[in-house]
Amino acid sequence: CGPIGSPLHKVAERLKNSLEADFDYESANLIRLSDLIQAHAGMVSSTKEYARIKQLIENGDSLRKKHGASVLAELAINRIVLDRQKTKEKAGDERYKPRRVCHIIDSIKNQEELDILKLVYRDMLYFVGVFSPTYVREKALEKRGMTAAEIYDLIDQDSGEELDHGQTVRDTF
Repeated sequence: CGPIGSPLHKVAERLKNSLEADFDYESANLIRLSDLIQAHAGMVSSTKEYARIKQLIENGDSLRKKHGASVLAELAINRIVLDRQKTKEKAGDERYKPRRVCHIIDSIKNQEELDILKLVYRDMLYFVGVFSPTYVREKALEKRGMTAAEIYDLIDQDSGEELDHGQTVRDTF
């Protein structure tokens, strides 16, 4: 979890690479919640970065409004369950065998998503907060072709929407 403009995806990739290379994990699977939004609410069509991100946020909010605030975490959990089931079937076994596998969920946007993950995975869940100062996040978004007005709009929306089903990154973080 982290505010928009923070290097969330880079941290997730480095964590994945480290777990596989340095800690001998069979795999570290990245599950991007933005991919789940597009899979369940439609692909984002805009090529402009600001419009693309804005549409992802709106589509995520729409899914949360329709199916509950934790829906994206529930979809991630479902993906993990399916991965476990496929592995069990390939082994021709009736039981799950222990594996050195990690699933990295990138990125949690509200407390309900975090709560459902805590409920399901308990002490097997590690929550990582990724933070960058505002000026660093602004520069990162500026490099992606956004104007100052667009940057501040996204930062405000990401940090704490006033919707029951919106993003509340600041509180979750």
